[in-house]
Amino acid sequence: MATSDFYDSLSGKVQAVTTCQDLADLKTEISNILTANLADIQASIDILAVLITPPTDLGSVIAWITSTIDTYLGPHTKMIALQIETVNAQIALLAELASKKTDLGCS
Repeated sequence: MATSDFYDSLSGKVQAVTTCQDLADLKTEISNILTANLADIQASIDILAVLITPPTDLGSVIAWITSTIDTYLGPHTKMIALQIETVNAQIALLAELASKKTDLGCS
């Protein structure tokens, strides 16, 4: 499922909530999902970051530069972009939860 589809699905759940208790339960569920998603993305970034740490001897540096650019920098950049997209979607979803809480008059 694409990131936008995933967050659209969660957004649909928020919109369907009709009680404060259901909203509180959904908020907990969404919070757990958001935390896990960001942790997974950060773990992938951390793994890739280790791979792009340069060696110290000159001969290895040249080979490392070529290998890093060709192999690792692309996926690392994609993970950073995914992290940004995920955070933006999460911010929108949290704003939607807050709005729904206000609409339902929840405390």
